[in-house]
Amino acid sequence: MGSYYYLISGLPEVKLSDSKAKYDINEITQNILSNLSNKDIKLFNYFIYQNDNKNLVNAIANSRGLFSPYFVHLEPSIFSKEEIQKYANLSNLPNYMVKFLEDNKNTEWENIRHIENNLLSLYYEEMIQTGNAFIREYALFMRNLKNILAALNGKALGFSGDEISKELVEIKWDAEAAEKGGYEHFMMKEIHEQPKAIKDTLNSVLRDNKIDLSDVNLSDDEIIDLIENEIDVF
Repeated sequence: MGSYYYLISGLPEVKLSDSKAKYDINEITQNILSNLSNKDIKLFNYFIYQNDNKNLVNAIANSRGLFSPYFVHLEPSIFSKEEIQKYANLSNLPNYMVKFLEDNKNTEWENIRHIENNLLSLYYEEMIQTGNAFIREYALFMRNLKNILAALNGKALGFSGDEISKELVEIKWDAEAAEKGGYEHFMMKEIHEQPKAIKDTLNSVLRDNKIDLSDVNLSDDEIIDLIENEIDVF
């Protein structure tokens, strides 16, 4: 995939200069895929699977009568809305999805976060095992970031999971932050804001270029226990 690194590193600089132009995310995705080798298409699909993961979680939640925050079918995706709703009959699911469904045929899920956490664990593990350095580092980064957010949320809710009282703080957001900012839809805006969002999240726990969770008031053993036991803190 080394031949395409320039494409990924250039994405944060992409600007939509004409707000009236019509940008179809599926068309953009297909244009990218049409220029990749078969080997790299399989790797690129891991990024698209992020939406398929949410779509699958939504389908499972709906079939179990659980609340789901994913009200619409997310795109771009490998599987259509109709296909993912019949996930048990799909024969071309990625290996991590197959394993997830086989291992949890009779699992009584408490809520959608438990479903998603178990699926993402297998998703990141498969990406790490692809043998591609970029995919591996991306998966490790995203998994570590998720664990940091879990620890921070654990602090906010109390390690036991019981909600604690917090002082109300007024968020100084301007109207622009709640608008599309010239993009056709919020998804395109979110894509372009991801570098800043990740930077802001990491800067909140970085000290001397190292992750410092001392403000979380949890010991290393407690953080490890929180992660390993997949305590639902979201």
